[in-house]
Amino acid sequence: MQGSPPGGSARPSGGMSTPPGPAPRPRRGSKPRKPPLYRVKRILLIAAIIATVLIVIYLVIASLSFVQFIAGMTEKNSSCSNSNNSKSDSSNSNNGNDCSGLSGSSSMYLAPGNTVVFQNNLSLSNDGFFTVNNFQLREVLTMPSGEVLDRTSSPAVSIPAGTSQTISPSPPLSFSFSQPAAAKLLTKDTNLSLIFGINASYANLFTFSIQVPSNYSWGAPFADYVTTVSPMNSSGGSPNVKVTVSFQNDASFPIAGTLTINLLSPSDQQCGSTTLSVGPLENGQGGQSSFNQTTGPVTLASGCNPHGGGEVEASFASPDLNVNLPSQGVP
Repeated sequence: MQGSPPGGSARPSGGMSTPPGPAPRPRRGSKPRKPPLYRVKRILLIAAIIATVLIVIYLVIASLSFVQFIAGMTEKNSSCSNSNNSKSDSSNSNNGNDCSGLSGSSSMYLAPGNTVVFQNNLSLSNDGFFTVNNFQLREVLTMPSGEVLDRTSSPAVSIPAGTSQTISPSPPLSFSFSQPAAAKLLTKDTNLSLIFGINASYANLFTFSIQVPSNYSWGAPFADYVTTVSPMNSSGGSPNVKVTVSFQNDASFPIAGTLTINLLSPSDQQCGSTTLSVGPLENGQGGQSSFNQTTGPVTLASGCNPHGGGEVEASFASPDLNVNLPSQGVP
């Protein structure tokens, strides 16, 4: 019989294995690893927080840049509106207005077809950090009574950060003296209402609309138009009269042409006619702007007398302007 192994314990016999001992204890200070799903959730949460912070920073920067952009536009439009309100019609252009990232030019001229054209150009400098999208300029011209003479707008454009763009309405603002509302502008000075509107979006976040009303001092080409018919004169055999015509060209464009005068009896019978040469009359350019002339004797048709309720009808003809002036009564 063999001796026992050291330690006094007998080796098991019969092929039986030694039962396992207790599981090893984890090292002091170590933590069990979290499940993979938990770690994924935590990474997503951190990413969401970072994204939110970046979005907030973006919104703050965009908001501050937008406020600065709008403040500059409103300051410029306010100053230019005051400039337009005080502008005299003796000047037909206003070039190089500049302030707060905006500049503009404007002109008014007479075009063929009895048409007065207002050409306004707006230059915008985008000094912000983001693009101005769908920028559109709108214009509306109205009479003091509110009648609309014309409205127009520019194509919508985008203005990237750090660039400039010139915006012009197409077609330009205009009106014709053949329009019923505009007929009185031939002989009457007045203040027209010129409204500028701006629509745009900024950084694809903010949509805004600005409306700037202003007054345009309109000067009539035949301001204070008056006709006077002299008493009938029968010396020389045929009855005749003379007609005196006076007016002032207060418009910013010159006029030169022929004035045709027709005399009508109280029963609308044609008594006689004559012509006067007009111009050139030019306002504010150091030239002659007033007109006061008397015709030669106008022979009257037999038995026709314009006095006692007749009328003086006159029309003006030139390459760009062909208009009928208001009828004047003959006492």
